[in-house]
Amino acid sequence: PAEAAGPLTRRLRAALAGRRQAFEVPGVRDPSRLWAVDLLPLPHPDGEATVLWLGRDVTSRRRSESELREQRRQLAEAQRVGQIGSAEVDLTTDRVSASEELLRILGLPADVDFTIDLGLGMIHPADRERVVEAIARLRVDPAPFDVQHRIVRPDGEVRTLVARGEGIQDPGGRVVRVVATEQDVTEAEQAEQERRRLLAWLYEAQRIGRIGSFEHDLASGRLTGTSELYRILGLPASGETTVDDFLAVVHPADLPTLDALQAQLLDHSARTSWS
Repeated sequence: PAEAAGPLTRRLRAALAGRRQAFEVPGVRDPSRLWAVDLLPLPHPDGEATVLWLGRDVTSRRRSESELREQRRQLAEAQRVGQIGSAEVDLTTDRVSASEELLRILGLPADVDFTIDLGLGMIHPADRERVVEAIARLRVDPAPFDVQHRIVRPDGEVRTLVARGEGIQDPGGRVVRVVATEQDVTEAEQAEQERRRLLAWLYEAQRIGRIGSFEHDLASGRLTGTSELYRILGLPASGETTVDDFLAVVHPADLPTLDALQAQLLDHSARTSWS
């Protein structure tokens, strides 16, 4: 093509001047193909410039490389959204390959030289022994592991992570690699702790006020109540509790009233109360 003639001519002249040229160009007959061209200056006895022109079709390789880059981009995006980092450890050299998201979770720069010692040093002292034991086991046992632990970032912030992974064996059965993920569950863990705290307050308030509460699953007939409800009714707090168990402790004279109120609830989904 005319638009390619100028650059090609300049590269050819550079090769004739003794400078090797390596570049890629689209095909002439089929522009969808990509060719890698190598212009090699060759010495000649009479001093006349000679160039060896080598070309090879690299379309498939470049397409594969492009697809691989896109897969890596999608993986990085999925890790970012899920707050999940990944790492691979070569146990024969202790070399660690960590994803960008893992380094971000750990609060480390993307260009850091990440090592096993660096990672272990960031684990909260109270959790470090459990993680060290899990890693030590992996060197002989490739079975999957699942460990929740805390880390202390360089800025002092404490985060809660869940580490999951397994060992990879060579043909001889020796564990040579470990593949693992680290998911940041800090917010979820904080929410769970808050839920437990609020439940503790609720149970304590019910105990002080002698108030019990329950939930009735109409599909299964199962009744789930708080510990204070079971205490008030004199029922065991463990095991399955049904409506029949509840009705068994209601005074016979009050059963018709209770049945009527239950029917009212089922018909109108209205809030009601009884004594």
